[in-house]
Amino acid sequence: MHLYELRKDSNYFGFTEDTINDENIKIKFILVENIEDNMLRKQEEKRLIQLIKPMTQSGKSDYQKGVEDRIKALTTFLNAE
Repeated sequence: MHLYELRKDSNYFGFTEDTINDENIKIKFILVENIEDNMLRKQEEKRLIQLIKPMTQSGKSDYQKGVEDRIKALTTFLNAE
């Protein structure tokens, strides 16, 4: 995930103006592994996407779903809590 995108455009992770400003929502990230080589990092990123299947990923390589689908996925997740 590209954390800088969250500040630049909260829709990147499926947030809306309301959800990104909701103080009850906590975002937690962990660094799984620090890979310096870009090719190896990209390969590992694709492997982890296939393994974990993040809700905002399209399932095609490392592409994200469309904005509306990301927002719907995150909203559904938040409402299930």
